Amino acid sequence: MKRVLISLVLVVVVMASLSLSPLVPAAQAAEIKVGVLMPLTGYIAFFGKMQEAALRLAQKEFAKAGPSGGFDLKFVIYDTGSKPQDAILMAQKLMHTDKVHLIVGPFLSTECEQVFPIVNRDKVPIVTGSSAKPGLTAASRPWTFRNIMTSDKINEPTIKAWVQQKNIKTVAILTDIKSRVSESYGKGVAPTFLKKYGVQIVEDINFVTEDIDFSAQVTKVKAANPDGIVLAGEYAPSANIAREVRKQGMKQPFLADVPTVSPEFVKLGGEAVEGTYAPTDFWAGNPDPKVQDFVKKFKQEYGQDKDPHTTTGCFYDALYVTRFIVGKAGLSGKPADLQKDREKIRDGWASLKDFAGDATGKTTIDKDGDAWKAFYTLTVKSGQWVKAP
Repeated sequence: MKRVLISLVLVVVVMASLSLSPLVPAAQAAEIKVGVLMPLTGYIAFFGKMQEAALRLAQKEFAKAGPSGGFDLKFVIYDTGSKPQDAILMAQKLMHTDKVHLIVGPFLSTECEQVFPIVNRDKVPIVTGSSAKPGLTAASRPWTFRNIMTSDKINEPTIKAWVQQKNIKTVAILTDIKSRVSESYGKGVAPTFLKKYGVQIVEDINFVTEDIDFSAQVTKVKAANPDGIVLAGEYAPSANIAREVRKQGMKQPFLADVPTVSPEFVKLGGEAVEGTYAPTDFWAGNPDPKVQDFVKKFKQEYGQDKDPHTTTGCFYDALYVTRFIVGKAGLSGKPADLQKDREKIRDGWASLKDFAGDATGKTTIDKDGDAWKAFYTLTVKSGQWVKAP
């Protein structure tokens, strides 16, 4: 009888513990906070919305994969409104109020020019997946990084190919002096390499991003009659200039920079932009199976049949690099160790070598905090960006 009573007690205890177990929540992984600065409003919001979709996609994939190194990534997102002053305020909030471990962004070089020195001073790692103006990270060491090729590194092969294949001896350059990356390209990068390959600049014309009517500028270009025309601007004004050039009866070939490698440039420019040359470190038509898988998933998440932009791919891979670093850096995750954890994340970015991203392939960070990746010279053919011959 005594044995029976003991057995019954054990059964009751076991059943009670089993019935209570669903009430005890499973231990949750600790969180590493990642601040995100993106332009969800303002004149460059088109690209920010694409980055937002890439972030949603990455979040779903991270949730499915589970914690990295025992940590989940918690994203704190702010809209910069495409304005440098707002980007500064949001960066300060991320660092000192939200106490993030890392910031991804901002988008524009004009924003990064203002934000990078402040974040570097306050010792928080920051990485942009879009700002390509040379020298920005080198000027704010050692906390600033970028996961995109700078304009100077990526452009020389494209300029050389365009000059040689199109037999260019003279050019006119039209530069958006409000955009820092476009100004850097039109006033520095493009002239440097054009002169290196024996090209004379016969007309140098300025405009600003918001301009719509380019008839006066193009009339000056027509009078100079160059062999080729360089479009140093964002996708919209560059496409509008190209249309005005064709409207005035000119047939010269176009050379452009990374910001034009967008489906919107081709859509807006139409037949006028056929044959345009530009460089990129990502394009949606890349036949690599990993790239095509990313493009497919992105379109499903974005909800529109639009190809992701170069900056979308670089941003997406920056999120994966961050997750990779968090997984191997030996972080504490405790509030008291926030600065030590920030230093470990910074060191992870600084030592990154041959990270295999799905969208942009292998990435290595150099001593200046800049990325080195595979890059390509593209041309517009039959309404699509394709690899140039």
